[in-house]
Amino acid sequence: MVADEAFPLKRYLMRPYPGKKISPQQRIFNYRLSRARRVVENAFGILSNRFRILMQPIQLPPATVDKIVSVCCCLHNFLRERPSRQLYTPRELIDHEDEDFNFIPGSWRNEESLSKMKSLCKQNGYNTGSAEAKLMREKICAKIYVNNEGKVAWQDKHIKYY
Repeated sequence: MVADEAFPLKRYLMRPYPGKKISPQQRIFNYRLSRARRVVENAFGILSNRFRILMQPIQLPPATVDKIVSVCCCLHNFLRERPSRQLYTPRELIDHEDEDFNFIPGSWRNEESLSKMKSLCKQNGYNTGSAEAKLMREKICAKIYVNNEGKVAWQDKHIKYY
């Protein structure tokens, strides 16, 4: 799973390398992790923007919450597959990139939506990782998918080296 700096680094939960004095390889890892995280944020942002029940804590048993979320996802997918999907998810609602791969935020990221979602996500305070989790991040960073064979031609373009 991917996360931002607010979450603890775990073997199963990857977060960016902290700080500005990091290697070019770590900077590329952070960039690619950020792109992956944006996909998830975009999907949940659109989903919660359309199904407002997801914008607040749901005070029901976990099994019922699971069903509500599943139904929202099914309805979302159904509506996205319809010929009229542009009415359900117009382009300006969705995050996208321009021809130079610059990030263009979707309108779901407006202040009201973001502040509600941020209030749902409380920071735990302790967000550093174990040695085992840090080793896992190093292995992923070194993997071919991030910096070698899986490298995309334009990934270095947005990386600032200090």
